[in-house]
Amino acid sequence: MLTDIAVKRLKPQEKPYRKADSGGLAIRVLPNGSKLWQFRYRVGGKENTLSIGPYPEVSLAQARAARDKAKAELRANRDPNITRKQEKAAAAGVKNRLHSVGEDWLKANMGRWTPKHGGQVRSTLEQFVWPKLGNVPVAEITPPMILAVVRDIEKRAAIETSRRVLQRISAVFIHAVAHGLTDSNPAANLKSVLAPVVHQRRPAITELPGLYQLFADVESMPARPTTLLALRFLALTGVRPGEVCGALWSEITGDIWNIPAQRMKMKRAHVVPLSRQALEVLEVLRELTGNAPYLFPSQHNVNRPLSGNALGYCLNRAGYQGVHCPHGFRSSLSTIMNTRRPQDGAFIELILAHEKNDKIAAAYNRAQHVEERRAILQEWADLICEGIGRPSYLLEVRAR
Repeated sequence: MLTDIAVKRLKPQEKPYRKADSGGLAIRVLPNGSKLWQFRYRVGGKENTLSIGPYPEVSLAQARAARDKAKAELRANRDPNITRKQEKAAAAGVKNRLHSVGEDWLKANMGRWTPKHGGQVRSTLEQFVWPKLGNVPVAEITPPMILAVVRDIEKRAAIETSRRVLQRISAVFIHAVAHGLTDSNPAANLKSVLAPVVHQRRPAITELPGLYQLFADVESMPARPTTLLALRFLALTGVRPGEVCGALWSEITGDIWNIPAQRMKMKRAHVVPLSRQALEVLEVLRELTGNAPYLFPSQHNVNRPLSGNALGYCLNRAGYQGVHCPHGFRSSLSTIMNTRRPQDGAFIELILAHEKNDKIAAAYNRAQHVEERRAILQEWADLICEGIGRPSYLLEVRAR
């Protein structure tokens, strides 16, 4: 370890050199006689250097205190260099900090996003980005700083979230470049170094006997009738769980369910021809929720929709966790009906509201082929309802 006297006696040499103290602290002596305190540390396997200050303006004791503070930052999973930049920017009241620029970007885009998506974007930035980089001027942020943020998200096994956050940081920098606040986008080329997203298939039963058993198990246990009816309606229509949970009585016209674009994943209106069995579900359901706006309202507030989690919990309680999920009914329909009607694959894709590669054709065809789809959905309903009781039975199932 160094002493004050030892530091004072260090003489310049032809080339710069370092003398170590302890714990990563060292003093660098330059050929002109200047002496600079430095702290070396590693983040994400990469070595970094924190410049503490010149000697004698910064004494040995002060340098050690700065080293200890930097180590505390590292224990808190923060990069001391980024912390210093944030502190300087906050003290100077810098207006082009990432947080400020990000808020401008959010304000510019909120109008074209759904409230749900806008809330999700803001939430991820507030949770993952602003605490670490929010006070740093955009012109001082480097690719390694951004990579450290997204790597930290990856460590939580949230790979898809890390990619979304990177995409949003990149969008903020594009906004900053456009407004002359910085010259480049340090997030632009980082996607290739992130962990790959591994897409796993949602669990689904794709044989009719298994579906009969599923409904027998689910509908024989204590549960709210509206939840059981929602599961049956989900299976009969082939739509996504969120689209069933948010279904409004005003969307039902006769034997047609018109789902507006803002409620669809692909943001295109979707027409669902309702089978006789689906209409039976609605007939039973009207006794329960006909005076509410939603077909399947929340248990606690009829003016709010049923939570999508309720459907998953219902299946899990019946013993189907990892075997079949609410979204799995779409796979059931697709597999079974494509096997029975291989010539009707295009119509089955329309039933599932899958995005077409030809988006112009998709726009023109979104409400067409209703009768073809009706025939497929009716055959599907006849098949799965062979092995299960009528929906009126579900009114007899007492809520837990």
